[in-house]
Amino acid sequence: DRMEQKQALLSRIEARIGVEPVDLPASPDPVTDQYLPVRATGSLGGEELDVLTSMQGAGPGYRVISALTTGNRRVLVDLGFVPEAAKDAPRMVEGVTVIGNLM
Repeated sequence: DRMEQKQALLSRIEARIGVEPVDLPASPDPVTDQYLPVRATGSLGGEELDVLTSMQGAGPGYRVISALTTGNRRVLVDLGFVPEAAKDAPRMVEGVTVIGNLM
């Protein structure tokens, strides 16, 4: 049933997201590496996708998505929420280490 499927998915996610991050795999597998905690170091390109949203308790703002260049690869990184007033604030661009989960 649908509730069991959802609970199984949540259990799988919880089991994966809490483990120690590993270096970003050269060729992540969309099935076996799903939710894998990874780390990557590189540079943010300065180009961003700013998605207008709101956050309870913080008000309107943007979800910031940027490309991280690491070696000869570029990966999209969700930098999180910034309030509307901080949209154009400078962000660190060189020597950035990102830790997150593959989707």
